[in-house]
Amino acid sequence: MERLISLSRPHQLADFPASGVLADFAPDQLARNGADQVLLVVDEHRQALGRCSLWWSNTPPYGSERLGYIGQYAASGRAASDLLLRAACRHLADQGCTLAVGPIDGNTWHSYRFVTDPGNRPPFFMEPVNPPAWPQYWNEGGFKPLAGYTSAINSDLGNSARDFPRTNKRYAALGIKVRHLQMACYEKELRNIYRISACAFTNNFLYTPIAENEFVDLYAPIKAYIRPEMALLAEDQQGPLAFLFAVPDILQQERGEAIDTAIIKTIAVMPSRKTQGLGAFLAAKAMFIYHELGYRHCIHALMHEHNASQNVSRHQLKVQTIRRYSLFAKPLGAGT
Repeated sequence: MERLISLSRPHQLADFPASGVLADFAPDQLARNGADQVLLVVDEHRQALGRCSLWWSNTPPYGSERLGYIGQYAASGRAASDLLLRAACRHLADQGCTLAVGPIDGNTWHSYRFVTDPGNRPPFFMEPVNPPAWPQYWNEGGFKPLAGYTSAINSDLGNSARDFPRTNKRYAALGIKVRHLQMACYEKELRNIYRISACAFTNNFLYTPIAENEFVDLYAPIKAYIRPEMALLAEDQQGPLAFLFAVPDILQQERGEAIDTAIIKTIAVMPSRKTQGLGAFLAAKAMFIYHELGYRHCIHALMHEHNASQNVSRHQLKVQTIRRYSLFAKPLGAGT
């Protein structure tokens, strides 16, 4: 018989054995994201069958709605998921939330979204992965898509870099220089990137600010995977203006393939008249660099359907969508 357990401290999760899709999640991951509550579905042998975390005390404004987040979700089957999602919605409604949103692990700096259209290409490095059944469980539980995202691939890097020399002269005349990431002072570079991000992302969908040290801690673990010439910083005499963050697709190597694909994770630009078009310029310069380094493909990862990076990819670069993702939502009210 399945039953629901509410945990007040994430480390209590270690008291319940888990297998399958729940086995690869450590209790310290739950603690790190500062959830307000953790819910667990177990069987009569205390075996964990489903898990999620809830956030309601630090969610961003969204029109007239008060948001509650459901994240760090995993379920071994439909029955466990139904019990989990019904309970999650009740708990969020009890806290005064009017709209449940997920999957989102506390905020958009951490993992969020389901893969809803996997396409034919294998997963790439730093991409969210989920069983195909999970978004179906959410749909059947009354959740509907709130926002859509795509990843697209550019397999014509040489032609995509054609305009780079001309635009390079334009930004040089404005006193803007572009350089590679300096790994010898990686933490300082992360702090520069943080300052750009904190300004550039303020109006992004469901944006929540985080502290500078939290940002540094978030990106410190991927230092070993960075190829510095692939990540770009634009700056003038006053300081950093924009960045493009990219990494090689190391999952290709794990599959026994040659690494021939770069992944652009983020492009961010300080808003000003001087920086207009700077994101597109960084993308063109990146294509030039990756082509020179011998890469054959570049993935523009996890773009919101209506943000600026989507426009750069669609209009300037020759890209093809390879994956679609969705963030879901469900109205909460009396009787939820």
